Amino acid sequence: MLETKLADKSWIETQDPEFIKSLEKVKVVIESLSAQIYIFADYFEQYYNAIANSPIFNESAAMSDPDSGEVSPTQTPAAAAPNRAARRSKAQGVDNA
Repeated sequence: MLETKLADKSWIETQDPEFIKSLEKVKVVIESLSAQIYIFADYFEQYYNAIANSPIFNESAAMSDPDSGEVSPTQTPAAAAPNRAARRSKAQGVDNA
């Protein structure tokens, strides 16, 4: 509505010049704030996407290969440690098999 009023020359001529200058300044401020809010929303969206795709917070992103799309573990599983009896018999040279 502000833009239509400022575009109407007959309405502008009936108003106080200081009031029109104030309205034009308000229009500039509103446009600037709108642009800043858009930029902040865009930055927040980029931040959210970066966090959502981060291996720290997303297990599937940590396990996926971006080039092939295949999923693989990030670490090789450690071999199960033998139990105490198996270690002792191995140390003594006894074969349980």
